[in-house]
Amino acid sequence: MTKDLVTNPNELPAKPDYTIRADGTLDLAGYVAELMPATDEVLISLGGNLKEYARLFKDDQVSSLMQQRRDALIAAEWVVEPGGEEARDVEAADFMRAQLDAVSFDRATRKMHVGVIYGYSVAECLYALIDGKVCLADIRVRKPWRFGFSPTGELRLKLPTGTTELMPPRKFWICTFGADDDDTPYGRGLGAVLWWPCYLKRNGARFWSSYLDRFGIPSTKSTYPANATDEDKRKALEAAIALRNESAVALPEGFDVQLIEAAAKGSGSGAGDFAGFLSYWDDAIAKIILSQTGTSKVGQYTGTAEVHNEVRHDILKSDADLLCESFNAGPMRWLTEWNFPGAAIPKVWRRVESRERLAAGLERDKGLYDMGLELTDDAIEERYAGEWRRRGQEAPALDRAGGNDASRPPYFAEPERGQAYPEALAGQLDALSMDAQSAMLDGIRDLMDQALAEGGDMASFAERLLNIYPLPSLPELQKAVAGALAAAKLAGMAEAGHAD
Repeated sequence: MTKDLVTNPNELPAKPDYTIRADGTLDLAGYVAELMPATDEVLISLGGNLKEYARLFKDDQVSSLMQQRRDALIAAEWVVEPGGEEARDVEAADFMRAQLDAVSFDRATRKMHVGVIYGYSVAECLYALIDGKVCLADIRVRKPWRFGFSPTGELRLKLPTGTTELMPPRKFWICTFGADDDDTPYGRGLGAVLWWPCYLKRNGARFWSSYLDRFGIPSTKSTYPANATDEDKRKALEAAIALRNESAVALPEGFDVQLIEAAAKGSGSGAGDFAGFLSYWDDAIAKIILSQTGTSKVGQYTGTAEVHNEVRHDILKSDADLLCESFNAGPMRWLTEWNFPGAAIPKVWRRVESRERLAAGLERDKGLYDMGLELTDDAIEERYAGEWRRRGQEAPALDRAGGNDASRPPYFAEPERGQAYPEALAGQLDALSMDAQSAMLDGIRDLMDQALAEGGDMASFAERLLNIYPLPSLPELQKAVAGALAAAKLAGMAEAGHAD
């Protein structure tokens, strides 16, 4: 299904634009406007072309550290949660979870992360109408320098003709990084800070290469007598060249040819100075991208390694939050409003966990428990993401054949470490008899309702209750109690045996 593009940028479409623009040359006459100028001073000095920052990825340190950030981001599992508790809210979350699975949300997120360097990233949402619902057919991340923003903040496509084209609303997922204010939608990428360290490192490597080319192989020195003729001087030079090329030479008496090696020691010029120069800028690049150098170098002190890992965790959490928040405010909201009007907007987020913080939190919670304090269910849900249940919450149940449910603990199992037999047996008996007790109470309530409905009173209800024997659930209760007594007797005999 294809729908014409909207002509009024202030009017949101009822349904999205399904058009796929392969060449980006659709004509929307009357909507060409000047773009908001960039505020990045480094970019302005480079002619304002954001494509210049793509050269930064040719640096080995930049490429490696950005790979670290991207891999850590994608390794964090993403989760879609309902925006509310209503059935429609849950349905909307299930729908969006299926959508993100279908378009490979990790792949799209990985490509959108490049905006960390450029300041912003742009992805086009391709829609399809399936079973009456607007679905994501694909998410295609575009080159950010193909786009700009109008003075009022609308996204515009730069055309080869030098003009721009207004992009339709609810079509592009945009994420901005490093912005200091809301005055410009371009953000501020790390490219503005990385440019000069990479430039100086690149030129330092070039000078080092020239140095090695000149002094890596010793030069030759030829000496001749003061009264040497021009012919003698020519022969001396040829002898020096021949020695440089490892050729055999023959010299008359009075001539001398030597190899001259460059000194690499001392505080002056030498190979060691170039190595230190490049290492300095590698460290600077690491601090810009990871805010520390510990995870990019070997041999860091153990005391600082934990601090470095925590800094890395904070950066990862920031990347994940920015990308997820921008998606929640964009495609997540649009698809929910189109397909589930009135439903609460679901949210996608990534589980970014720090092992150090998790271990410290567990230790703290254990200490509180030992002090007699217990976390609330809400606190446990928030800290441990719902992957928990209280001990004894699902009690072991005896099946109708008298055996044990294979998915539950054994019937009257051994007590846990540190738990006494009487306490353990009492708890298990209470759990096993719960179903029988519930059935008895339900039967009593039914009798009361029946007696009152027929105009009777509490006396007639009591008479009816005495006439009912045995209650339907009584055999099950008897069986549970008999099993408990047998287990208690065996436990007592075992303890007595151990005492002897």
